[in-house]
Amino acid sequence: MVLIGLAVPVWAVLFGAMWITRRVMQFNREEIPPRRWSWLVFPLLVGTYMTLLINGTIFHARWAFAKDDFEAAAAALERGESLTLPAWYGTFHVRSAHIATDGTVTFGLSGSEWYSDGAGWLERGVAAPSGSPCSAGIGDDWWLLWDNT
Repeated sequence: MVLIGLAVPVWAVLFGAMWITRRVMQFNREEIPPRRWSWLVFPLLVGTYMTLLINGTIFHARWAFAKDDFEAAAAALERGESLTLPAWYGTFHVRSAHIATDGTVTFGLSGSEWYSDGAGWLERGVAAPSGSPCSAGIGDDWWLLWDNT
């Protein structure tokens, strides 16, 4: 996100310089080079990325690749085994994991995601979680929880 925040203004300045140069050449009645549409690639890529990010497609793709690792870690916790943490499960950096007496497994995530100012956590349980201001079901009794305050 930081790279996009830096790249968009740089692209805008370069595009503005190109546009001004073409207008000056036109005013001076100089030969104007043919239009190149390659400058559209960057905003299309950024727009596509932001759309996929906002509608959750990127998160769900990340989850699809990491879900098996989380299932294996949850099964290990249920068997009473300990996990070596912090660890990476797919693109999620897990800082903590524990199992509650009711069988709910919770994984604390490091860092913030686009949807949260602070770190979120993943929880697997049969009921919707109640200990978080925000939650979203991501399938198969798994929940993403975060605090957006």
